[in-house]
Amino acid sequence: MIGENNFSRFLTNGAYFFAPIKLENGELYGGIALAIPRCSSSDNMLSWVFTITQVIELQLFWFGTVNTLGNMPDNYGILSIDRSNGQSHILIMSDEVIKIFGLPLRDYYYERLDNIIPTTSSNKSFWKIIDTDQKVTDKNIRLDVKGKQIDISISAAPLKQKFHTHGIILHITSIKQISRLNSQYSSNAQYSFDTIIKKSDAMQAVIQRSKTASLTDSNILLLGESGVGKDVIAQAIHNNSKRRNQPFIAINCASLSKDLIASELFGYESGAFTGAKKEGTLGKFELADNGTLFLDEIGDMPLDLQAILLRVLEEKSFRKVGGNTVVHVNVRIIAATNKNLMKKISDGLFREDLFYRLGIIRIHIPPLRSRESDIMILARHFITQICAQLGKPAVRLSESAASFFKHYLWPGNVRELKNTLEGIISTNDELEISEQEIRHYLSDFTVGAQFREHAAASQLVSNTQDQNEYIYDERKDFVQALKICHNNKTKAADYLGIPLRTFYRRLKKYGMLMV
Repeated sequence: MIGENNFSRFLTNGAYFFAPIKLENGELYGGIALAIPRCSSSDNMLSWVFTITQVIELQLFWFGTVNTLGNMPDNYGILSIDRSNGQSHILIMSDEVIKIFGLPLRDYYYERLDNIIPTTSSNKSFWKIIDTDQKVTDKNIRLDVKGKQIDISISAAPLKQKFHTHGIILHITSIKQISRLNSQYSSNAQYSFDTIIKKSDAMQAVIQRSKTASLTDSNILLLGESGVGKDVIAQAIHNNSKRRNQPFIAINCASLSKDLIASELFGYESGAFTGAKKEGTLGKFELADNGTLFLDEIGDMPLDLQAILLRVLEEKSFRKVGGNTVVHVNVRIIAATNKNLMKKISDGLFREDLFYRLGIIRIHIPPLRSRESDIMILARHFITQICAQLGKPAVRLSESAASFFKHYLWPGNVRELKNTLEGIISTNDELEISEQEIRHYLSDFTVGAQFREHAAASQLVSNTQDQNEYIYDERKDFVQALKICHNNKTKAADYLGIPLRTFYRRLKKYGMLMV
């Protein structure tokens, strides 16, 4: 069925012209059709239709560019250049590019680019990209802009050639911003097993167990009191694992509110909540992909979030807050807590299934009071380190001060030892740290309450009046230990770091045996 007999008589007397409208990626968006009487047609009609479609395509392109600009994250900018007449005129220079170049914030439309970035030898790499319409991705170059040296990362692609505009579009990022992000999100695990100060058999055993565990991909749960160095062991495990060249991301589960911790762990999409960044953000799980995620103070994680965390560990995927897309990750978990998780489980505050999922490998780090041989080598190490940082001459502990350190219970463990030395050295110009200075720093009550059983009372005080004060303070410490341990005397004795038989003897001495 071919021929004019198969069409409407009206159509047979017409002239028709059509041109497609395509998006930047080549996708067909629509088209323009021109239908006129045959007697009114001319050779220019087809050119008119093509011109109209080019105008529409150009408008769609600019609308897309404006939309892109509106959704660009901070510190990333766009610079588009018109080179139709052989010169380089600015079409778009976003505010972020203006900031990166250190220019006054104003409209630079159609100004000559070489007035801002001169065509000198120092800018040769940049102008080669412009002049040859190079397509580059994340190329690092240095620019001389108005006499200032600026390091940028640049991606470039030619503008669509079918437009009457011949030019190039650039995506520009400050190298300082990239360095900041790298330092923020890349591995910040500083410690290795070789750099951990240890002498005691207890810590040697912890290090050996941790080394073995580091060679697996199993989740690890580090247990121990506050200040024993769980974060240090976590970093050493990462640096000894096959993930050592991948990110080590740490998050303190106790420092974030219930509302924030979900977005911190999993990130969020644009507009997920009031105050959210327009471009959204990556969560710690995504940042730690192929690396290690250290969940410190896991015992303080909200119960409802524990269920979400368990599902992520089982499925190795999650959805961002406010998002629907599934994100798959490969992350090794090291968790740590100073809480009694079994007690929290019995109280309904921690999920038993999450405990077993996190604690495939469990490593208990002993308190400093159980590692007496480590105390002085740690003290000497910290003294050397602190004096160097403060630019002070090396100091030493007096004999009585060293004895004091050995017998003090260090309830804050290694962290308390370091902080005590830093506090004293920072406020004292003497070359020798005395026992009196330490007592003054820690306060008499704390000192009296935190000594080991084998430190004789005669070493702590020199007269009867002081000795009575010492007995009074230690009694308070026993009351506090029993209260914390819910009157469990075995746990209270362990909390104070003394043998159970000695604990009972002291209870009898203070008239507390029925407490």
